[in-house]
Amino acid sequence: MKLSSITIFAVGFFIMIAAWAYAFFDHYKPNTTEAEAYNKNAADLDVVIGGKAKAELRAKKAREAVLAAAAAWNATAAVHTPPGNLGSGGINLGVTPHQLMMDTAVFRDVVQNDVNRMVHAGSVKVIAGPELPQVGHPENVDALLASFYNYPALPFPALIFDFGTVTVQGTYEQILAHVRSYRNVTKYLVVADGLQLNGTSPNMTGAYSLTLVAYIRGDKIAPSLPAIQSGGSSTAGAAGGQGAPGGIGGGPGGQIDFGARKGGPVKG
Repeated sequence: MKLSSITIFAVGFFIMIAAWAYAFFDHYKPNTTEAEAYNKNAADLDVVIGGKAKAELRAKKAREAVLAAAAAWNATAAVHTPPGNLGSGGINLGVTPHQLMMDTAVFRDVVQNDVNRMVHAGSVKVIAGPELPQVGHPENVDALLASFYNYPALPFPALIFDFGTVTVQGTYEQILAHVRSYRNVTKYLVVADGLQLNGTSPNMTGAYSLTLVAYIRGDKIAPSLPAIQSGGSSTAGAAGGQGAPGGIGGGPGGQIDFGARKGGPVKG
């Protein structure tokens, strides 16, 4: 049977379509899809790698910032914080509650004596000097930490004393030297500002505000000590501390006489 030219053309056209469809769906389309998937995965991988690199860079910068801050603080702490024990003129908060309550009364006087020396720098005459509050009679070590060391109100124990106005008398040069001397104070961070001068040299009067901060060194704080029970007994041992006969302090009536030490500001 002889096929017409139109039939031959139609058959050839359909064969061509079938071949194209086979090539497209069996080879081109899968390969293109796979190539697109590879390209997308590569792009995603670039994003992941880039994001990881950026995250690592941010982490590195954060570590460097922390280390720089720690180094700066360590340099400050080495000079401007009290020592970690009472014998060196500082305080150790890691002793037993009973010991800490006694040591704090002594430490308060150490700080007061240090302040007394500060306010006489420059050979000025002190008219109105700063005075630290007395330790008083705290009910337990938690009350002591809260009232004297500002803990846990602050995330770390620290002494903070706003002494208000300090008034000194002397020559112009003496008063300026006196105020500038606070820059060189060790053991504490001290701020003297708002200096006002009155009078004429050599009998000038200088008035300024004074604030003292003492960050406390140490790795631990005394465990809680229960409040004094009627009869003067204490269960400090059960709380992780060390009990004392006759209650806190072991003195008459189970009390430490914190008021027995009356270190005050030295004037003149």
